[in-house]
Amino acid sequence: MSTWISCLLAPPGDIGGGGGPGGGGDGGPPGCDCTCSNTCGGGCDEYTAFYCDKEKDPPSCATSSIPTSNIPGFDIENCEPPPYWIIDETTYWAEGGDCDEYCLQSCKRYYCDSPFPQDMDCAWQDFPIFALEGACGANADTGDCGIDCDMAGQTLYVDPLKCKFSEKNCNLISGGGGAGDGGPTTPGPTPTGPGGIAPHGYECGAGGGCMCCAQTCDAVWDSVAGDWSWPAGCEQFFDDCQSTCFGKACPRCNLDGTCDWQTGCQAFCDQDCPTGDTLDDCVELCGNEMGAMCWECDVAGCKECCTKTANQTGGKCPDGSFLTKEECLSEGGGEGGPCNKKCPECDDTTGDCSFGGCDVKCGDDCPTGETIEQCEEQCGEDECEYTCWDCVYQPYNKETEEGGKDECISVTIVDDCGQTAQTVCTVNGMYWDYQLCVDGGCGDEELSNDTGYNNSQKDRVYSMTYVDEVFERNHSNKTYKLANAEFLPINRGTLPSSLFKTTVHTSVRAVYDLNNKGMLFSDIPYSDLEDDDIENSLHSNLVNLLNSAKLATGKSIKSQVLGTIRELLISNRIHTLVGDDLIILLKSIIRNQTKYPDTRSSETKSLSLAVNEAKAIKLAGDNAFRLKGNVYSEGDNERMKYWKTLATDLDKNLPITLSDGTKTQLYYKIDDTINLNSSGSITMSEGDYQRITTSEGSYTEIPVQGDFDRARILQLETLQKIMYLLDDTYDFTLNVSSSPELYLDERYGVSEERKNFYMLTANMSSVTDLDRENSFISKTQVTYTYETDSTVRDDWVSKYPFPFMVFKVDADDPIFNYITNGGIINLTTKDFVFDIFDDPRLIRPVRRFLPTIVLIPTDKTKDLPFHTLSKYKSYGVRELTFEVHPDPERSDVWKAPHIKESFAYPKPGISTTYPTHNAKEYGINTKELTNLVNYTNITPVLPRPKGPTRRLFEVLKDFKTNWEVNSNMVKWSDVYDEMSREQIKFLHRECNDLESFKSLASMGKIHKAVEDRYPKVKEVRSDMKPITFDFFRDHPKLVQKPEADRTNPPDPLP
Repeated sequence: MSTWISCLLAPPGDIGGGGGPGGGGDGGPPGCDCTCSNTCGGGCDEYTAFYCDKEKDPPSCATSSIPTSNIPGFDIENCEPPPYWIIDETTYWAEGGDCDEYCLQSCKRYYCDSPFPQDMDCAWQDFPIFALEGACGANADTGDCGIDCDMAGQTLYVDPLKCKFSEKNCNLISGGGGAGDGGPTTPGPTPTGPGGIAPHGYECGAGGGCMCCAQTCDAVWDSVAGDWSWPAGCEQFFDDCQSTCFGKACPRCNLDGTCDWQTGCQAFCDQDCPTGDTLDDCVELCGNEMGAMCWECDVAGCKECCTKTANQTGGKCPDGSFLTKEECLSEGGGEGGPCNKKCPECDDTTGDCSFGGCDVKCGDDCPTGETIEQCEEQCGEDECEYTCWDCVYQPYNKETEEGGKDECISVTIVDDCGQTAQTVCTVNGMYWDYQLCVDGGCGDEELSNDTGYNNSQKDRVYSMTYVDEVFERNHSNKTYKLANAEFLPINRGTLPSSLFKTTVHTSVRAVYDLNNKGMLFSDIPYSDLEDDDIENSLHSNLVNLLNSAKLATGKSIKSQVLGTIRELLISNRIHTLVGDDLIILLKSIIRNQTKYPDTRSSETKSLSLAVNEAKAIKLAGDNAFRLKGNVYSEGDNERMKYWKTLATDLDKNLPITLSDGTKTQLYYKIDDTINLNSSGSITMSEGDYQRITTSEGSYTEIPVQGDFDRARILQLETLQKIMYLLDDTYDFTLNVSSSPELYLDERYGVSEERKNFYMLTANMSSVTDLDRENSFISKTQVTYTYETDSTVRDDWVSKYPFPFMVFKVDADDPIFNYITNGGIINLTTKDFVFDIFDDPRLIRPVRRFLPTIVLIPTDKTKDLPFHTLSKYKSYGVRELTFEVHPDPERSDVWKAPHIKESFAYPKPGISTTYPTHNAKEYGINTKELTNLVNYTNITPVLPRPKGPTRRLFEVLKDFKTNWEVNSNMVKWSDVYDEMSREQIKFLHRECNDLESFKSLASMGKIHKAVEDRYPKVKEVRSDMKPITFDFFRDHPKLVQKPEADRTNPPDPLP
């Protein structure tokens, strides 16, 4: 089973931030003994909260002691306030970080400033968002930065391009000029004389109805003047043309004559606005995303609701629309009357409405003239609602002191009309009558916790008549599949009620009881946990969510979750899977998956390999993002400059001219170096520049050349689907090898708290291409260093912030011990590539090389929904496989807890030779990493449990040292007597190949370095007799040496 990760991988493209794990406080300083104050200053009567003091310059957060009785929703028992609350129109926050996020909001504004550097169009400055309220229309509550406005005699612009064109004489750049989002400056045309190619000029309106300037006209040779002349309407420079053309259609014009909306619409006006349209017409059609929206009443088709769908024109709402919803409701209806909600449920955003199965009279609820047939056609023809009753676990509510147990609740099922409730409810695994639900035992704790097993249930658990003819049952840790594996019900007992309903499969409960209640041991139940049996033991509302939630492959998440529950039952860790958190996660997946129709809509997999390969190639082509080219938002363009790629993937090279005038290229090796024969080597700098030291001692930068135009990046969401189509899984495999002489498998520590994070940095020279099983899937192995020096970490992140991975790892996983005790760390990654083709027409997907990996220990279900642990591969070696977090909103984001991003100005940013005014710089975010709250209960549970192999080697070493062992041999039954039941049975999961391991153990060849450290281990032969309850066979036990002859075990490693 793979571990799902919260993968915070920087994506290409204009993708929203967020989705990353947030930090948090630690609940107060150590030693604080008060119960209800985060500063120990107010006892249980007051709570110290944070609020934004807007009177300060600049605004900043301050604290105030608030009586807990005045805080709505305050949990006095646990001293837990809500995240935020409002008193007298002032918002208060429990955490200072949340207050800072609101109070320190700023908006970038552009304005003309003559002293500003002459290579800039306009100056810019970050203003507190509160300073832009009022005339500028900013709103701190929504994060809206407002519109262009005047302040202190200066016009402040939202769009730098608009500032440039409006402030025409502000630092005008001569000799031509670039336009668009940070486009490069282009030189003016150079006359070539008669017979040469005429220079191209710019003319207005050539973009096809989008009143922008395009380079579509040519200069004419003037033989008298001996120079080129420009016809009327044809300008040499883009700026000169646009000064008279700009503003007649869309807010932004591009050099190719197309124009788009700066803040999101990005619609080409020649496609969306007819020729001759005015700016207002274009805004009305395309949507002015820079302005506020207005409320209007939609009276068509049973939808007389107010929705925020109308665009402002010239700062005003169009006729029939209103600035506030209240005005719309009171005056937006027909003939100026109220806008009555005609439907039972209306969505204020979309206007969609629900009719409750169309069992209402449309003549009463829809505009006059509509028929019942029209209403049914809109609402879902021939569908009816049925009321069923389900036994569902209700979380405990501290305020009402209700819940925390199973309750019968009504559930509405929408299905075809004409059926009985009994039929519909039975098919959906529910009751059709409340009393039937109660009589079935729902909420009866005495019945749910009944500890008895009847005869048929006992026979299922022990199968006493079955005889293993080779190995002795219950002494050899074998797995047995039953011939009759049908669901056999039993009361839930003490299984977690947040996951399991009142009646569960017998073996589900038996495994839990065998691990926790000292029942007579049996191997049978641990192998009798089929997916169907587990599914039928779960609450039906949870099963419904599992059926609906899709992975990026298009497959249901259900099999993954059922497999997780099986693993956690066997390892006795089922308590780590929090039912309420799992439900929240599944609902989030379902809510978000509709945004990804290419991946999550269906499996769309063919039986033909060729068809699936064609689908994968098309999916990659349709969803690939450019590596270079300033094609994203300003912020993302700057981030993409830091995106690290492997030199050999793009044939990166340095063009040179030899002494004989021949031009050639020097190609970089995969570690970014070029050998210079006897004179040493040079190394590429970050950002794909080569820094060269001049004879004067300064240095200059040469842009590295390569196949950047074809380079493309695929998002994690897309890669998961592609790998599925190619019969593979998109995952990352972390392998850590320790020195055998450390005996780490036997000695890793379990009592010390984990660090908040573990940072791994890539060794560039270690990148290795592994053998492929599929021509389109590359496998790459990279060696990493566990970095603890804060200065080195900060410098590394400043150079290589993107891409990265943040892996959430179960805090109980011993792989951390192998990392911190000098283990060799290797990560194997997979990528979709086209390098089997030599075709310049194809795009070139690049491998996702990860300069930085951050591991964060946790026990939270929302971050680690499957709680998987690493596997024992061989002596001293563990391996952990990660997959992408199932919630699509948790991947493909820029934000990560270890990265601190800021504007570089007045420093140049990643390049000193080619600076930009929006350049960014990066460093390690020590504050957020320090404040991470990694555990459900704030602090971890210590000591951590010893894993099966840890306990196994510990027992073998003790046998060798302190017991009378004849012929250097013990039996597996001796070993199992010293292990817990969950340790015995989880060996099958933790050990990568248990049968192979047992074979090596029987020969004393676990590893050459420990041949003399552990005894050989032999199996127990079957005596061919069935077991009985009154005769559960035992075997002779080993005898300990006298106490004086015993030695203590070696100390655990940190």
